[in-house]
Parts: sequence; C-alpha cells; structure tokens
Amino acid sequence: MKKNISFLMVVISVVICMLPSAKAAEYEEKDGFIYIKGTNIITRYVGTSSEVRIPDNTKLDFNFDLANRRKTEDNGWQIDDFVRKLTIGNNVQYDGRTLSMAVNQYSNIEEIIFEEGISYIPDYTGQGWSTIKNISFPDTLESIGAYAFSDYENDNKGAPQIESLYIPNSVLKIGERAFKGCEELKELHLSEKLQTMGENAFMRVNTNSVNLPINLNTGEVTAVVQAKEYIFGDMTAKIYKALWFTDWIKEKYLKGLTGKNMGEYEDFIILDNVLCKYIGADPNPIIPQEVKEICPGAFERCNIKTVVLPEDIKEIPLRCFYESKLEEIKIPESVETIGAASFVGTKIKKLTIPKSVKNIATTFAERCIELEEVTFEGAPKMGVFFQDSYKLKKENVHFLDSSIVVPDEFWGFLEIDSILTIIPTQKPDSTASPTQSPKPTAAPTTAPTATPTAVPTATPTPEEKHIDVSSKGGDVELVINSRAVHFPDAKPFIDESDRTQIPIRVLSELLGFEVKWEEESHTAVLTRENTVITVKIGDKHITKNGNPIEMDTEAKIIGDRTYIPLRFIAEALGCTVEWK
Repeated sequence: MKKNISFLMVVISVVICMLPSAKAAEYEEKDGFIYIKGTNIITRYVGTSSEVRIPDNTKLDFNFDLANRRKTEDNGWQIDDFVRKLTIGNNVQYDGRTLSMAVNQYSNIEEIIFEEGISYIPDYTGQGWSTIKNISFPDTLESIGAYAFSDYENDNKGAPQIESLYIPNSVLKIGERAFKGCEELKELHLSEKLQTMGENAFMRVNTNSVNLPINLNTGEVTAVVQAKEYIFGDMTAKIYKALWFTDWIKEKYLKGLTGKNMGEYEDFIILDNVLCKYIGADPNPIIPQEVKEICPGAFERCNIKTVVLPEDIKEIPLRCFYESKLEEIKIPESVETIGAASFVGTKIKKLTIPKSVKNIATTFAERCIELEEVTFEGAPKMGVFFQDSYKLKKENVHFLDSSIVVPDEFWGFLEIDSILTIIPTQKPDSTASPTQSPKPTAAPTTAPTATPTAVPTATPTPEEKHIDVSSKGGDVELVINSRAVHFPDAKPFIDESDRTQIPIRVLSELLGFEVKWEEESHTAVLTRENTVITVKIGDKHITKNGNPIEMDTEAKIIGDRTYIPLRFIAEALGCTVEWK
C-alpha cells in the first residue's frame, strides 16, 4: 500500500512539472520588457542595451525593475546594471516612488530624458538619483512635483549630480524641495513663465547664476535659489521680497555694488511704496508715511532703539526686528498680522497688541530677555509663547477682551521660562584654568571623597549663579539658581569626551552676555561690559579678555546650532557648576 502511494506521488509530481507554470502564464516578454500578460503594465527590463526607452502609453508596475536578473550555474543570481541612459516615453504612467526605486536599487544610470508630450513629473520621481548627471525636460512640461529630484530627507544624500539644468519656459510650477540637495548645480535656467515655486525648492543649492521669472509668486519667502548673480532688469519690491534672505542681497545689493535701483531715500530702501530695508544709522528712525508694506527682515539686526511705523500697514512681517536693539515700539491699530520671529532677540520691555491684530505667530517674541509686560487688547488667534523671555511673569500678561481663548499650555510654558536674569558679580581669575570635575556621563554611585568643584556650602546669594546639571531618561537638564531651564528645540547633550555641551546662545543670554558670530573664523564672541570671551569651533582653548583657558573638549556646530562645553564657559562667566 505504501509503495502504491509513493508511486502515485511521483506520477503526480511529473505531471505537474510538465504543465506550464501559473506564474509563467501570467507574464509575457516583448521588445526587451516583461509585461503582465494581456496588459500594458511593465514589470521588468530584460534587454541587453545600455540605452533604454520606456514605450509610450505603458504603465510601470510598482515593483518595476531595470536590473536584469538571471540565474547562474550555481543557482545564484547575476544582476546586470549596465543601463546608463533612460528615456521616459509619452504618456507613461507610474507612481513617483516607482521610478525612483527602479533607478536607485541596481543601476548606474547617468542620464534621464523625459520625451515630448509629458506635461507632469510626479512627486518623488527622481529622489535619490545619486548617479544622474544629466536631466532633460520636454517643452510640453508644465509642472514638476515635490521632492521630484531631491536628496533623501533623513541623511541629506542622494541628490542628482547635475551641473547644469534647463527648465523649459512651459513650466508653471515647481514643487517644494524639488531639487533640494543638488549641490553640484552651477548653471540654472528657470522657466520665464514660472508662477509658483514651492518652499525650499532649491535648498542647499548655490549656483553661479540664475534668471528671475517676472511672474514668480514670491509668497514663499524661501523660494528662490541662492546664486552668485541674478539675471533680471531693475530692482522692484517684488524681486526684493524674493531675494531678501540671500547672500547676494546682503553682500552686494545693500552695499550698492549692483547698480540696481535702491529708491530715493538715504536711510531707507523703499520701492513701490514698500519698505525693503533700513540702512540708516539713526537709532530712532521714522518710517515715511508713503510706506504701505514692510518686507521681511527690514530691521533685522539693526542698531535701533525705537521706530515709528506708518499708520496704514497691515503686517509686521517675518523677522522684521529680529535681533535688533529695539527697546520700544507702538504697533499701529491697522496691523492685522504679526509674523514669526518678528521681535525675537530684541531688547523690548513692553508690548501692546492692538485690537486689530487677528493672527500672531507662535514664535513672534522669543528670547526677549528684557520683556516684562504684554497687553492683548483684542482676541487674536492664540498659540503665543514667550519662549526664553525670562523676565515676563504671568501677572504681567493682560487680556482686555474676555472672548480670547488661551491654550492651557500657554501659562505653563510662561511659568517655566520665568527665570530672572541676574548678572554675576563674582568673577574667576581669568588666567586660571577651570577646576576639573567628574565627567557628567552618570551620577556617582558613592559620595566623592573630595569636592570636585568649588561648590558653595550655603544657598547662593542672588548675585551668584549656581548651575546644577543632571540627566533624566537620557535628557540633560539644567537648573540655574533653583529654576529649571527650558530648551525648546536644540537640546544639551553629552559629547564623546563625556562633557556636557549646551547651545551657546541660551546659556550666554541666561547669564547676561551678548553673542556675536564671526563666520570667517568660525568664532563666537560673548561680551558684557568689559568682559570678552571667544570660543572657536574645533579649538580646545577659549579666551577670556585675551587670556587662554584650556579645555579637554571643544565647541561644535551641529545642524545650524553652536554648542559649547558647559563647565568651562560657565566658570569663565563667573558661575559654579555641579553635576547632580
């Protein structure tokens, strides 16, 4: 019986092997491509040419593969990645990520051509195409999707290595971050009919030159690419608003090196009744009444104490007074919007938000270390926080309109940040190196036999600064004179030398110092009255009034933030530091 069953199984196996496989029946090969049988859906390229054209009116399967896989004699797999040029035919349908994965996974493609008739390139089509050196677009193209030819977001790698790019004049829209990270791009032509460019479309791109389309909508303040030169006619308010944040504006135009129109005023650049930039030296300027609009960054880092705004303006824009010396201002009752970072880092002491204001950016008044009182006359859309405005207390924030809705977290955030800034009066010997201490990677398991730093035996007097450092759940926490310090974004961390690194601006402003950054030497300069401390990135020495102080670690730049070793800087500023 067992023998009969075994024989039957062998017969069945032989019959099955003789039948065409179900999988084979589902696919068919045609002109070097594998199609799903009876459809126009392509799943794989199996040809032998290094130049591949995707046929018109086809659709790429989500798992479409350009690499030719074949079995070897030892039952392994050989992957051929000989394709160097890829052409996308007319009316080829595909999900954006499909083409991205196909080009990236097993290929060394150097050139991509989109043929005539194509009007739209989907989002993510060429994200991560790190081997691509040339991209050609058709004159029928109207729109390029978001992240279409960008690098990967998580590691800033993988963007096409294109050196020149011509975007045809038929293109009306470019999506956000479409060419982000294309750092090799040196020559760029934008469509003359371009109307909309998404935020950061050319982030981390710095070309030699680029033309400016006259119809470009400059609503997105980070829309235009950085370039050494911009090709356009004379300067207008619209063009200035598109370029206000660029190095070209700061280093060339505002210094009168371009020959472009700068308006008729000596202290202001006013174009088309728009105040573009204050360039005067008067600490108390009065803006001409003809001004109907103010550009972002108009008074950024200016040495002004007061300013008189026109009565008709509707908005105090993005970074308007950012890190200026502004101490006092009356916001006109015509203002409806107050933009992000508009008063960040100013010296303003009192703010009254008029009833006309309907919208306020959450970050409008961060790091206002002298701000003591705020009054809301109306009921704007809330979400307002006074991050790092240490002198502002709950009892000094007034709401005159009972209908205003204040988020619960508003008050909690304010209470956390209400830390009085007290300037230390005791100063250490500037020639001495800071006292060494146990490196703060973990709290000691037993009490130390000797005190590692000069820790006061009694509660600090109001004139002293005592900083306690601890770690909880991997997060470094700071307490200054028994009050917790809030870090909204850039957080302290322990470096490879087991030293606590802290954002430089947060610590210095807590201790009453002004910070300036010298880009050429990569040096931060901290000043207060007659004390000057310099911190150079990558150097294991800091200086106090010219005297060197040696460290066993160094300051660092991570992202766009500068971090400094807490103990060495704090002690140089006249504080005591203790690891809890």
